Parts: sequence; structure tokens; C-alpha cells
Amino acid sequence: MKYFITAMMIALTSSVSAQFYIYGYVQVPEDKIQEYIENEEEYFSQAAKIAIEQGVIEGWAILSRYQGLDSEPNFYWYVGIGDIDKLNDFNNDFGEIINQVSQKSGASSLISRALNDHSKYQTFIGTYFRGGLATNNKSDGWKYIRHNYAKVPDTGAWMNAQTENWGKFIDKNMNNGKVNQELWAASVRIIPQGNGYNWNVLTVDAFKSLKDMLANGGEDYPDMSSINFEEINSTMPNGWHKTVMWERVLWTDSEGNLMKR
Repeated sequence: MKYFITAMMIALTSSVSAQFYIYGYVQVPEDKIQEYIENEEEYFSQAAKIAIEQGVIEGWAILSRYQGLDSEPNFYWYVGIGDIDKLNDFNNDFGEIINQVSQKSGASSLISRALNDHSKYQTFIGTYFRGGLATNNKSDGWKYIRHNYAKVPDTGAWMNAQTENWGKFIDKNMNNGKVNQELWAASVRIIPQGNGYNWNVLTVDAFKSLKDMLANGGEDYPDMSSINFEEINSTMPNGWHKTVMWERVLWTDSEGNLMKR
């Protein structure tokens, strides 16, 4: 599997911003949402902190869906992995940390509930390769994130078109103050593979506020004539599958400290 992923990385991009991460989408009943957040805060965030301190992962977060269909996942968890070697060792290394936290905790009932709910609510887990990234160099954080999902025939061509066109445009205009955005990224789902899924790529846009997300903070959007939309569109003939907005609920900083919305 490791060699398959390496070959895919080479085919996609050689960007220095590339890294692996995992998304786990969950569907939590309305009357269990507070309990679910408590599980993540009191148990899984402890494991994430240790994993960051030990260099096993680079980040962890829980996000809730902002509006959308009740039939779709209403939360997802994020684990930033890093390079391919960390991905290869992730299951064993993180599993050991989970066991450590379980053994040290005196709240056995909480652990049992957390593990049970984590499995019960899970709908989909995917591993992704981030091949393009642009950040606002003056950013001090963000609150909302937008996912744009698509199914494309050639993920490498799609990634190149995104990074060379939209990525460069956003990077420039986030950092000259013309776009009120904090981050942009383009990723390809590498596990699971196959045609049985409605999407295999996504872009991520992060913002401080809904006003920034929906109306560029009230400012006019910069001219986009420099973007080769024909090249972008040719790599995604069916357009975007869907767009979903999310709000960050819990997350860790670079040292593993827990942050809340």
C-alpha cells in the first residue's frame, strides 16, 4: 500500500505543501450532540495532545456542519498526519496512545461511551493527500470552512489546474488584502479508491466569519480574468458535486493544547 500511495503522490504533484490527513464523517442524533462533544473534549483530545507532543500527528479538530441536509453527516473529525512514513505508522502509534489514555483515566464509563459512540456514529472515513495549499500570512485563525467536493476522471490533472490557477490567485489576493480568506487547499482522496463514491477530490476554504465566506467581508471581489477557468473546468467535466459549510468546534494548537469555539 505504501508504494501505491508513493506512486500516486508523484503522479499528483511535487508541492512542498503536500501532506496526508484523515477525515472521519459522523452522524450524531440531535439529542446526543452535547454528549458527543463531551466525548471528544474529555477523551479524544487528550490522545491528540499526546500524539502531537510525540510527533505522531500534526493536528486534530472536530467540526460541525453549518445547515444542510439532516440525512448527511453533521460532524467530522480531522487528524493531520504529515508525511508518508507517519501515515504508514499511524494506526499502530495512535492506537498505542489511545490505550495509554484509557489506562490512565479513572472515568471508565466515559471511555466506554466515547469509544462506543465514536464507532456507532461513524459513516465514512477517508485518507487524503493535500497537494496544494495557500495561506494568509497574517492570519490569526479561522472559524468557518467550506468544502467543495467533485468527482474527476484525472486527479493529477485536476490538482495541477487547481494549484496553477485558483491556488495562485487566492494566495496573491489573500495576502494583498483583496480576499477576506485565511486558507485554501486542494486534496485528493487516496483511500478508499474506486467508482463507488460520489467524489474523489475536494477544495477547502477557511474564513473568520460567515460574512467573509459569503460576501468577502462586504468588499468587492478582485478581478478574476487571470484565472484559466477553461483549464480548471476541463478537469472536472461534471462540475462540483456539492458544497458544504462547517464550523470549527474543538481543535488543537501546534503544541496540542485544546481550543474551543
